[in-house]
Amino acid sequence: MRRTTILALALCLAPPALHAGDAAAPDPRVASLMAGLVMSEREGWMLDYLFAHQKPEIAAALARLSGYDTETFRATARQGYAQRAETLGVVDARAFPDKALRGEAGGWRWAMVPVLTTYEYVGTGKRFTICANWLAYGDGTRWYLEQLSDFATRDALRKGVPALADAPLGTRPACGDALIG
Repeated sequence: MRRTTILALALCLAPPALHAGDAAAPDPRVASLMAGLVMSEREGWMLDYLFAHQKPEIAAALARLSGYDTETFRATARQGYAQRAETLGVVDARAFPDKALRGEAGGWRWAMVPVLTTYEYVGTGKRFTICANWLAYGDGTRWYLEQLSDFATRDALRKGVPALADAPLGTRPACGDALIG
């Protein structure tokens, strides 16, 4: 077989619904959602932003996994976030939609966007950076948002949105040398 034939065959067999980097144009709704996330992280109200953009069924599933109803789960998360803010501040947050994995299945479009956040300990001034993937996904009418840092969230997404079952939700984020969250 000639090289061009092998290349053509490889391109034909590649899954058409999965794109990385510049292979597909980023959706402007994803860029807007991620810009809001970064701004909310910098200004200290990221949880409220996440809750406003979280699919209700996913929020309920995550709450059940923790033994709470949705409102109690969110109140507990807010309390933990406030306690963390007493010792740890956000210095910077950046999203990298150009490094996103994107795809679509079953009427859902998704983009897995790496987000780099730099934190600073309030007392010492010592800084560290964490990179985590955030999933923006939508059904054509509304877009939702989830952080993909734990198995429970990925499992709830696969069960709550079956079209995402084959999406590579466990992919390592691509932020360079930062810690992986």
